Amino acid sequence: MWWAEWSPDGRRLLLATLADDGRSGRWLVWHEDTARIEQEAPFVPTPDFFLDYLRFADQYVEQPRLWAPDSTAFVTPSQRVDGTRILVVEARAGGDVAEIAEGAVAFWSPVAPTP
Repeated sequence: MWWAEWSPDGRRLLLATLADDGRSGRWLVWHEDTARIEQEAPFVPTPDFFLDYLRFADQYVEQPRLWAPDSTAFVTPSQRVDGTRILVVEARAGGDVAEIAEGAVAFWSPVAPTP
């Protein structure tokens, strides 16, 4: 596991793991109400995000926040064929994935609204 982060409301756990192909990752959202994984989102971490954050996630006293302040979504950088992108993933079963910008690393401000 690369990343584990509780949502601000304490009801969801965001986990980053290695995908079955052994080359890419996947985000998993576990929900306390159902005690199940409610969302899976594949991603390929950008080099900056992997080298500077994912590798050291368990060493930070306070890790950067990927969760939206309202706990409805999370942000993640992702490597694409045509470059690096910032994605917002809804943290619910069948939730949408929105590409919001180009970029290699992104985190959520504790007070920023969910787009």
